[in-house]
Amino acid sequence: MWIVFVDAYDLGLDHFRTAGLIEFGNMFDDDVEKFVTGPGNHKPETITLLAGQCCRDLIAFKPDAHNRLIDGIDGFLPNAGAPVEDAINRGKAYTSGLGEIFCGWSHWFFRPKSLCFSYLILNHRARLCKKFEVRNSKNAHFEVRTSKTCGRSVAVAAKLRRSNGRKNKMKSMYLKTIVASAIVAGSLPTAAAAEDLTLCWAAWDPANALVELSKDFEAKSGNTMNFEFVPWTSFADRMLNELNSGGKLCDLMIGDSQWIGGGAENGHYVKLNDFFDANSIDMADFIPATVTGYAEWPKNTPNYYALPAFGDVVGWTYRKDWFERPELQKEFQEKYGRKLDVPASLEELKDIAQFFQGRDIDGTTVYGAAIYTERGSEGITMGVTNALYNYGFQYENPDKPYDIEGFVNSDGAVAGLEYYKELYDTATPPGSSNWYMGENIDAYKSGQVALQMNFAFIWPGVEADPNVGGGKSGYFPNPAGPAGQFAQLGGQGISVVAYSEKQEAALEYIKWFAQPDIQARWWELGGYSALRAVVEDPGFASSQPYAQTFLDSMAIVKDFWAEPAYADLLLSMQERIHNYVVAGDGTAKEALDDLVKDWTEVFEDEGKL
Repeated sequence: MWIVFVDAYDLGLDHFRTAGLIEFGNMFDDDVEKFVTGPGNHKPETITLLAGQCCRDLIAFKPDAHNRLIDGIDGFLPNAGAPVEDAINRGKAYTSGLGEIFCGWSHWFFRPKSLCFSYLILNHRARLCKKFEVRNSKNAHFEVRTSKTCGRSVAVAAKLRRSNGRKNKMKSMYLKTIVASAIVAGSLPTAAAAEDLTLCWAAWDPANALVELSKDFEAKSGNTMNFEFVPWTSFADRMLNELNSGGKLCDLMIGDSQWIGGGAENGHYVKLNDFFDANSIDMADFIPATVTGYAEWPKNTPNYYALPAFGDVVGWTYRKDWFERPELQKEFQEKYGRKLDVPASLEELKDIAQFFQGRDIDGTTVYGAAIYTERGSEGITMGVTNALYNYGFQYENPDKPYDIEGFVNSDGAVAGLEYYKELYDTATPPGSSNWYMGENIDAYKSGQVALQMNFAFIWPGVEADPNVGGGKSGYFPNPAGPAGQFAQLGGQGISVVAYSEKQEAALEYIKWFAQPDIQARWWELGGYSALRAVVEDPGFASSQPYAQTFLDSMAIVKDFWAEPAYADLLLSMQERIHNYVVAGDGTAKEALDDLVKDWTEVFEDEGKL
């Protein structure tokens, strides 16, 4: 049995237990005693996960079996004066001979003033974590920062020695499992018997709409649909862990656009080309940006691992009723020399946000804009790119892949990052230092802000809300900057998971979902169809108050890296950008220069440079 000590607070581990991969998880306090004193008949192929805080508790209950861990665990507690190198060496020494033992904390996003261990993996046979920096933090503890990331989850590191012959492979600085199974997804016959299918996605309003839509599939196919919906803040961790472990929870997965590279190269997703050809599913029938963003790998090649499922993009919502007030119109005209209206540029957007900042409206103090600042998953990256793109930021040299110096940190990119910080500093609500989709929605619906940055998926809910719907709100695409007009792509494609034992039925679902009448119904229920027959229908633009804005926005999208090393790339950007924009550390130039170093290191590890 492999024993994994890990802080499980931020990990959704129920799916591991459901899949039979673990017997315990998220154990605290009294549960540890039950683990130690209870039946010890753990299955040989079972991982046991304990919360990191329980390391001491476990030792206290069963010192004889684990006495060599005492000093090893102590060495990992960041007490002042404890060199990290010594902690690592002590951990290796004390775990030698005990099998594969991992210990660390789940604060892999380097949260300020917190334990920052990024899963220090004590597998002395694997050279995973190196180049450590130790610096004093304000809480008098040491903060350990890895210049190379060690993985999204220790749970992924504890790959099972499973009897099915899957190979465990460690790639880049996070651990991935490449399953050696070749799947031919051609024209499959209709499943002989009804199946219970599980579709995995994020927990949000569109997921509820999909449940309703899928009743039609159940009625027509005889299959039963089950759904595993995970909150956005845990979505990537949970589902990437599921894929990397070769788990069989999901038969279908609606994964983020940035996952497509890893899904393809690591064998997580079934390649759909033959299936599409056999069933007359043509990618030319879908919005081009969604095909590139959600389905293709490598990009701009006819290799498809998903069907565009949900078109989405960052846009803006504004209090149209406030903008139309005569007294505010007059004051704004006098101050800025133009009408208070939908902004034509990012600078105009900032003016409007600053105009409303701290203003009294109907006896309530309101603020300018709710923008993305969240650090824990992807929030601030999905937000800041809407400024960076429009000021000249590029991911790489167009003529030389992975050549990022002078592009990621160009003068324009620096100006865009400075813009975003100024918007945060001068025009956002107090306490909005860690906001993402949900917080922005709540602030807007409760009347706290005049403007809201958010993905388009929220617009149906805005319209339906009695406080801000019914003509009180308006919508506009991300405004232009000095280098053009672009917006951060959201949305997802739907894929068949390669580890599913029900691929025939899962492919039936894909075929059903691609039908024009189903896609039209999807739009009616609140889903954003990517099918051109739906969005190019003459009546589409006027079908909802936000429909035209959706079309205009999807025409200007760019996306974050979809590389297999997506998680490492994202982690670095979250850290560097949040530290500058929210924490005020250093300059914009320094933040982007450091990001270039981080990303270059990742691509070197990947063998891309």
